[in-house]
Amino acid sequence: MRTKLVLQVLLALGVVVPTLNAQFEPFGVDVEHISVSHCGPNVYRQDQYGSGYGYCPQLEKAARAGVQWVRLYALWRFIEPTQGQFNFDYQLDYMVEYARSKGMKVYITAIWAPAWARGSTCVDCSPLAFNNSPECLDAGYAVVNPDYTYNFFYTMAQHYRNKYPFDNPVKAYGVWNEPDHGCMYNARNLSAPPGNYLNEFVMRYLFPAYNGIKAGDPNALVVGPELMEDESEVSCGTYNHNELGSRCDWYDSWMKPLWNYFGGLFDVISLHLYRANHDEVKSQMERVNGLVLGQRPLWLTEMGYTQNGLYDYAHAEQMRLSYVDLFNRQPWWAKIFYSSLRDGDGLCNGSGLLCGETALTEKQAYWTYKQMTGH
Repeated sequence: MRTKLVLQVLLALGVVVPTLNAQFEPFGVDVEHISVSHCGPNVYRQDQYGSGYGYCPQLEKAARAGVQWVRLYALWRFIEPTQGQFNFDYQLDYMVEYARSKGMKVYITAIWAPAWARGSTCVDCSPLAFNNSPECLDAGYAVVNPDYTYNFFYTMAQHYRNKYPFDNPVKAYGVWNEPDHGCMYNARNLSAPPGNYLNEFVMRYLFPAYNGIKAGDPNALVVGPELMEDESEVSCGTYNHNELGSRCDWYDSWMKPLWNYFGGLFDVISLHLYRANHDEVKSQMERVNGLVLGQRPLWLTEMGYTQNGLYDYAHAEQMRLSYVDLFNRQPWWAKIFYSSLRDGDGLCNGSGLLCGETALTEKQAYWTYKQMTGH
């Protein structure tokens, strides 16, 4: 029914769409990390959607907008704060279950290795710290032992496979979030010869993560490389990691070698695109498809629009154009996780569908999204 309604909306817009199968589910949203104070089993809310404890207003509104997939984060440092001691109840379990109860499928991507896995004493170092700060770079140190990566991904995939033996909502796992971002992942020796960062990523993250996921849940999709691409074509973005040199070239230094030599370790090719408008998004998607030649589905696992002065209604229109183009290019362009579900700055001037911390005001982009899904 949902696919039929989507087709009706797009046809009403004068869009020519191909015949779609029942598995074509393009509507996703990047939830980002929701604070436990706003979403969890101990949260009490009373509003038009119901009341009581155990409530997640962000995911509730996502479901009511017709979101089919949600992208959630596995914060390794909180899930395994001490080696071998796992705590999925921290928040991830609750959000996965909530999404499942609303009929949404889940894509989990990992971020933030714990200090013990990085060989560091900085337990609270954050990759979101400012620019080239020591805290930011320390947070991105690679794991010192690939077995740590394998065990984490294996345990996580097995956990959800065992928890949901018949209706597991977790269908896909991301190897790492934005490995070309210096604070999300960086080689410990920043002066190493070009290419060493990629070898390190492959050996300490990609291989062990892929093997761990497939051992824990053979049916799960492995998604990657989750590269951050920005308008300057230099993936280090505002963090200005000039000392990292050519590793900041997301396409030549990351996408091409990863695909050419390790493409078999990805079931889905993913990319993050924050561009001025849909035409630029379309151009970059075609560029990547020209490399993989349709051999893997492409997912935009984060995407938004960055043009200055782009107001809510303009964001909504650009988003609609991206989905229209996706429908016309199915199956190689298979899914968009719009970023994000909620503006993170509290100013309502981002590209999110919702605005605010608790009130969660629906923006024009929300209503456009809801119309496209037929809800």
